[in-house]
Amino acid sequence: MLKQDNLPSIIRAYKRNLIQQLSNEDQGKCSISRQVDCHVSTVDRWQKRGDIYDMPRSGRPVTFDDKARSLLIGFYCQTRPFCDSGRWTIRFASRYLDSHPEITGLSISKTSIHRILSENDLKPHRSRYFLHISDPDFSLK
Repeated sequence: MLKQDNLPSIIRAYKRNLIQQLSNEDQGKCSISRQVDCHVSTVDRWQKRGDIYDMPRSGRPVTFDDKARSLLIGFYCQTRPFCDSGRWTIRFASRYLDSHPEITGLSISKTSIHRILSENDLKPHRSRYFLHISDPDFSLK
């Protein structure tokens, strides 16, 4: 299933691919722009460029690599804060990881914990639908 965030980039790539195909059939720029529903300058740009995919964007480098992310997910999903307690809160997990840096090796804010769990479609607050990972070697895999 396609994520909603990826849909605009997929549509753009489809339109660019269509521009390339119609250009290979020697159709005019105005005809292509009408068929693809874009401006003539867009057709001209993608005919000159030749590649249909976006170039990598500059931006902030990744703070937590895949290993740190898997350690965090493993910690959050495998451990319980107390013997009788069912789950971690994001705020309490952040405080606990700050006071125990040997677990992940990093200090992770509650916002970063929330972002990493959301990126992996994990919803531990929905305990009825949440599966606890019981594999002790999860973070090594």
